[in-house]
Amino acid sequence: MAIGKARYSFGGDEHIYVEFSEEMSLEAYFKGMAMSQALAQKRLPGISEICPANASYQVKFDPDVIHPRKVLEILEEIERDQSSADLEIETRIIEVPVLYGDPWTTETLLRFRERHQDPNSTDLEYAARVNNFKSVDDFVAAHSESPWFVSMVGFVAGLPWLFQLVERAKQIEVPKYLRPRTDTPKLTIGHGGCFACIYSVRGAGGYQMFGVTPAPIFDPSQSLPYLKDFMCLFKPGDIVKFKPIDRATYDGHLREIEAGTFDLRMRRRATTAHSWRPSMAIEVIKPGLATTVQDAGREGYYNVGIPLSGALDQYSFRAANLLVGNDENAAVLECALMAPELRFTAAAIVAVTGGNCQPKVDGVAAPLNESFSVGAGSVVSFDFMRLGARAYVAVAGGIDVPVILGSRSTYGLGAFGGFQGRKLAAGDVVPTGIAHGTVTAILDGR
Repeated sequence: MAIGKARYSFGGDEHIYVEFSEEMSLEAYFKGMAMSQALAQKRLPGISEICPANASYQVKFDPDVIHPRKVLEILEEIERDQSSADLEIETRIIEVPVLYGDPWTTETLLRFRERHQDPNSTDLEYAARVNNFKSVDDFVAAHSESPWFVSMVGFVAGLPWLFQLVERAKQIEVPKYLRPRTDTPKLTIGHGGCFACIYSVRGAGGYQMFGVTPAPIFDPSQSLPYLKDFMCLFKPGDIVKFKPIDRATYDGHLREIEAGTFDLRMRRRATTAHSWRPSMAIEVIKPGLATTVQDAGREGYYNVGIPLSGALDQYSFRAANLLVGNDENAAVLECALMAPELRFTAAAIVAVTGGNCQPKVDGVAAPLNESFSVGAGSVVSFDFMRLGARAYVAVAGGIDVPVILGSRSTYGLGAFGGFQGRKLAAGDVVPTGIAHGTVTAILDGR
C-alpha cells in the first residue's frame, strides 16, 4: 500500500508525534523505523528519546536546547529525503524457542476460565478454532513457521510486540480475554488481536497464552551472552522466528541458562519492507515453449493410472529451491527449451538452475545457479537454452498453487495440478507463497 505524507503533532512542549497511517502495514512501519534510525544517526543535541511504534514514532526533545520548529523541520527533511527510496533498516533475525501448551500457562488459564470466551477449551484450542485450523498442531505450525517483526517494545521493561509477516487474510487474530487475568507466567507467548507478545515479567495480562520460552528477554544482571550489551533483548525492527521445542529440550535450555552458557541463534541484516513482503504474484508475459509448475511429484497413484509427474531434473529442481531458502520440495517453474518472460509484482529472491538459458532482470544479465534479487515490477527474461533441455525457476516462498493428491505438480494429460492443470499461457498470474524458509536460511548463514 502507498504511504502518504506523515502527520506531525506537537505533544506539549517536549514531544512531537509522527503518524504515517491509521492502520498497521509493513510500509508504514518501515517508514517509521527508517526515519527513526536516520534521526538517531544525526545525534542532535536536545533530542533525548526516539520511540518507534506500529505506524508512528514519537520524539522527545528539550526546547531549551533545540527549538520545537527546528525539530519539526529536521523530521520533515528526513521524510523528504527518504520518501522515494525502498526504505532500509538495520535489523536482527532472532530464533526464539517455545514450549507450546506448557504446564504453567495451562495451569494459569484454568484458574481464569470464567474470564475467557470459551471456558471449556484451552487458549490454544480456542485460537485454532477461531482461525479455522483443523487442529492445534496445524495452528502451532502456522504460528511458528512464519516470521514476526518487533513493531515496538514497551508497556513493561523489555516486552516486545510482534506483527506476523504474512498477508492480511492469513494473519492469526484472536481476541483478548473478556476480562484481564491477575497473573501471567513470565516469558509467556501471548496473543491479542493481530499482535503477539512475550511477557518479560510475571504479572497481569489479557492476551491468549500459547506457551512459554525458556530464553530470558529482560535481565538486569545481563548474565547471558546475548544480553551482555543491554539488559533488554528486543529492539523495534527485530525479526523473530519461533521454534517449537519439547519439554526435554526446554529443561535442557534451563540448565544451560543456570550455567550461563545458553545463547540464541541471531544474525544481523539490512532489510527493506519489500524483502519481507509475504507473498506476491508472477505475471506471464511470454509463456515459453512449455512452462509448467512442478515439485517432487505425487507418489502412490500408479495403481489408478496417475503418474508421478514432478520435475524431470530432480537435482536442479532441489538446488534451485535451496538457493532461495525454500524447502527442497517446494513448487517451481519448469521450463522446456525456451524459457518464459515474467513480470514480478513485488520484490523477490529468485534462482535459476538446470539448462543454460541466461537469465536477465530488466535486460541485465543475472547469474545462473545463484540466488539474485528481483525488484517490484521488474521483468525476468531468458536467452535460448544453449545447453540442456530443462531449466528451473525457484522463487522464495515457492509457487502457491493448490495441492492435489499431495503434490502441486502439473499432470497435463489429466488436466489437474500445477496452474489450472496446464502449461502457462500469456496473461496468467501465478501466485507465490510465504517465504518461511528465508528466515531459517539467514539463521543458517545461507
